[in-house]
Amino acid sequence: MGVEVRDHVGVCGGEVVRADQAAEPRRVHDRPHRLVAPFTVLGWTVPDIDTAITQLASRGVAFQRYDGVDHDELGAWTAPGGAQVAWFHDPDGNTLSLTQPPSS
Repeated sequence: MGVEVRDHVGVCGGEVVRADQAAEPRRVHDRPHRLVAPFTVLGWTVPDIDTAITQLASRGVAFQRYDGVDHDELGAWTAPGGAQVAWFHDPDGNTLSLTQPPSS
């Protein structure tokens, strides 16, 4: 994910990896047994979702399209409040997302 691991802490039979990305610390819980979550497990806020989708797609990332959701040509959905969201899967099948906040 491109983050620098700061340290590891054992928690609840798993391991929390604390990492720094930009100025905000992140915690990732690493479980010994992988379970694919039926919901978005991690998301990033991006300033320009079209650029982010295009860059990731050029590296082989496939964006998800869901029945009943009106996606644009790149795969982003515009929420009623104006935010744009696109979903993709990590190698384990978990759902990740990109979100561009609504314009002010």
